[in-house]
Amino acid sequence: MPRSLATVLKKEGYEVIDIRDVGLRGATDYDILNFSNERKGVIITADVGFASLSFKDSTIIIGFVLLRIPNEFTVQETIRLVLQAFKDLGEENIRGNIVVIDPQKIRIRRMKH
Repeated sequence: MPRSLATVLKKEGYEVIDIRDVGLRGATDYDILNFSNERKGVIITADVGFASLSFKDSTIIIGFVLLRIPNEFTVQETIRLVLQAFKDLGEENIRGNIVVIDPQKIRIRRMKH
C-alpha cells in the first residue's frame, strides 16, 4: 500500500501502523496477523492471502480490509475510494469482518466469532 494512504488515514483520525515502520517488512503473514491481533488492529491490504487465513484460524479476531483496486488507479483515486468506504462503513462493519473494497462496490463477509 502507498505510504500516503497511511498518512491520510492518520490525518482523518485513524490509528495506523505501517508494517514497514516496525520491522515487519518481509515477515510471514502469521507474524503480521499476530502483531495486529496483539494491538487489536485491522489489516488493510491488497493481499488476498490474508483474507483466506482468517477462515483457517478461528482465533483471529481482527478485521481485514481487502483493496481490489485496478493498477490504473492513481494513489489519489485509491485514497479517495478508501476514505469514502471507511466513512460509509463505520467501524462496526469493519472490525471483525472481511471487507472487500473495489471501485464498483463494497462487500462485507461477516466472520464467525
